[in-house]
Amino acid sequence: MECSWKTVLLLVCASLGVQYTAIRTLRDSLSVPCPGAYSCQGRRQRDSRLLCDSWSSGDLPRRHILLFATTRSGSSFTGQLFNQHPEVFYVFEPLYHVQQAFTNSSSRSSPGAYRDLLLNLYTCDLHFMENYIHPEPQEHMTSSLFRRSSSHALCSPPVCPDNPEVVSEGHVAIKTVRVPEVGDLRTLTEDPRLDLRIIHLVRDPRAI
Repeated sequence: MECSWKTVLLLVCASLGVQYTAIRTLRDSLSVPCPGAYSCQGRRQRDSRLLCDSWSSGDLPRRHILLFATTRSGSSFTGQLFNQHPEVFYVFEPLYHVQQAFTNSSSRSSPGAYRDLLLNLYTCDLHFMENYIHPEPQEHMTSSLFRRSSSHALCSPPVCPDNPEVVSEGHVAIKTVRVPEVGDLRTLTEDPRLDLRIIHLVRDPRAI
C-alpha cells in the first residue's frame, strides 16, 4: 500500500525533529569544558599508565576498538556511545595532531605514522603523542589536545597525577576519519599485543 505525500511529509518532519534533538544534546555535551584542565601540576612520565593499568589478571581481557569512518558518516555520534560507557577509555581523533604536523612540514603523513600513534595509545603510552602536539608540551602538560572535551576519560580527575585513584576503564576506543584505507591497519590487526576490533562506518549514499 502506497503512502500518501502527507504521510511521507509527516515522517520526514518527525525524523528531522529527532535528529535535531540528538544533535543539540550531543553538541551541549561536547561544549562543556574540561573541569580542572589546567590544574594538574608535576606530571611524571609514568603517570599516563594510571589510565590503563587498573585491571587484574582475573578480569575480562581488554578490547581495543577502532571506529574507522569517513567524514559525515555519524562517527562523532557513534563515538559518544563509547564515550558514555564507564568502562571505556575513549579518545576522539588523536590522528589530527599527526595530520597537522605533516601539513606544516614538507613531508606527507604516512599510514605508518598513524599506525604508530594508534599502537602507542592502545598500549597506554600517551607520551608518544607529544611528538606531534604544537606547541610542545611542557612537563607532559598541554592545553592543545584536539577536542579534549570530547573524551570524558581525559576530562576526569584521575588523569591528574595529584589524584591517587586509578581509573577503571577496561577497554580503549579510538575514533578517526583520517586513515585512508582499512588495509593500512593490517599491521595492528596482526599485533599479538592487541585485541583489535574495527567498526567500519559507511555513509548511506541515499543521503547524498
